Amino acid sequence: MKIALILSTAFVTTKPDFPARERRIRQYLNGLGQIAEVSAQYPVFDVYSVDNTVEDPATLEIQIVEALHRIRGFRSSVHFFDNDLGQSNRGSGVMVQWMRILPDLVGKYEYVVHYEPRQHLVNYSFFERVANQPDNYFCMYRDLEKLYGIPVTVPRFWTGLFSMRVADLLGYVRATDRLVAPTVQLHPR
Repeated sequence: MKIALILSTAFVTTKPDFPARERRIRQYLNGLGQIAEVSAQYPVFDVYSVDNTVEDPATLEIQIVEALHRIRGFRSSVHFFDNDLGQSNRGSGVMVQWMRILPDLVGKYEYVVHYEPRQHLVNYSFFERVANQPDNYFCMYRDLEKLYGIPVTVPRFWTGLFSMRVADLLGYVRATDRLVAPTVQLHPR
């Protein structure tokens, strides 16, 4: 069984005018290099790059394009420019990416892994587990915060790496209580 691996990126941060450009390029190159290793070790993954900050794919940093194509299981890039919502709320930008790519994956894959390749993988155990036992996997952790000066432990989900059924993620994205607005409408102050 093949599993779709979505690399969620924001390559706009690698443009020459971005202040931390070199650091971002380095992060992406390291992350894509790790995914190349994962793909070579676990050939069940078909890799897709999705980015909604790319006005013209021809202007992408050549090192990044080459790194994508060095991934053995790389299938395609879905790069487009629709980041109005992502500029205001990063989570909404990711939802736009999912709304664009997931319909194409339904029926081809049962499971999808969402991964943000700027992260550094300490090891490949997550991918090993998904490859050997496909299922829904999330990492939950706890943050210590203060609420009116009182320490409170708040449960959170790590959203930079998880797996789930394609149909379930698409259902989540399309649910009426969390539909992404088609355009940004700033609230008047």
